[in-house]
Amino acid sequence: MGTLVIFRQMIVFVILICIGIILNIKGILDVRAEKTISSIIVNVCNPMLLISSCIEEGERISHEKLLKASGAAVLIYLALIVMGFILPRVIGVKKEEQRFYNLMCVYGNVGFIGIPLIREILGSDALIYVTVCNLIFCILIYTHGKAVLFSGKGGFKARDLLSTGFIGGIIAILIYWFDITVPEVIAKPVNYGGAATTFLSMMVLGSSLKSLKIKEMLCMYRLHAFTALKFVVLPVVFGLTLRAAGFETIVVKTLAAVSALPVGNMPLMLAKEAGLETKTLTMGIGESTILSVITLTIVLSVV
Repeated sequence: MGTLVIFRQMIVFVILICIGIILNIKGILDVRAEKTISSIIVNVCNPMLLISSCIEEGERISHEKLLKASGAAVLIYLALIVMGFILPRVIGVKKEEQRFYNLMCVYGNVGFIGIPLIREILGSDALIYVTVCNLIFCILIYTHGKAVLFSGKGGFKARDLLSTGFIGGIIAILIYWFDITVPEVIAKPVNYGGAATTFLSMMVLGSSLKSLKIKEMLCMYRLHAFTALKFVVLPVVFGLTLRAAGFETIVVKTLAAVSALPVGNMPLMLAKEAGLETKTLTMGIGESTILSVITLTIVLSVV
């Protein structure tokens, strides 16, 4: 896929994001509406999109290839965990802020942005790999994520994994693995629900970015260095390594894209719930999201 094609698709997302900004300015989308729509996206639309991608007719990859790609996804997350410890120290982040940079390194916005974005750019065939990454994310955020944020005192609970996103991912993989035929009367509603994901997620994203303090963000020079390393350099290294290891292009680009996704909302939600300082995470989410038009275009063009 050429650079121009990728950039054009990213511009489409920018337009959808701008619609959200306009709706916020007009007072149609406020914080309450954002929260409601976000809940619908995460708990209804995203799981439906994952499932719909697995019930579409078409050529299936072998179990062996899926397991191999899943292993690569696990290794990338392990590498991100290691780099989450190293990068903040390399760029001189204050000790009290290092845990936030650690989380920003590991937890990209797989569910909210990654699923619709990767589907539009790489096609529905890529979503089985995104589904695997989403499951890994769900497991890690409530184990590693809590341990980092709360210095090992997070208190993992098994019920934390019982989210509709996690359950939807399990259902999607089971349908794909066993090649289960889903009746049309069920498949069509699932397809319709999944189709709403892209517009709703980009619209809410635009609305939330409206309140971002751009001037303050521009002065956070260590954040800029982190953004360049985490969202361009590391994904390119991952992608080129996977290509050298003989993985197919769809796997290489999907896993590189997942590692280049802007910072996710879950670390921020956990920090807010615990009453911790959230400025670093908020700015990280804002900068990485705004620059994702450029960073993702670079990564997908190079790998």
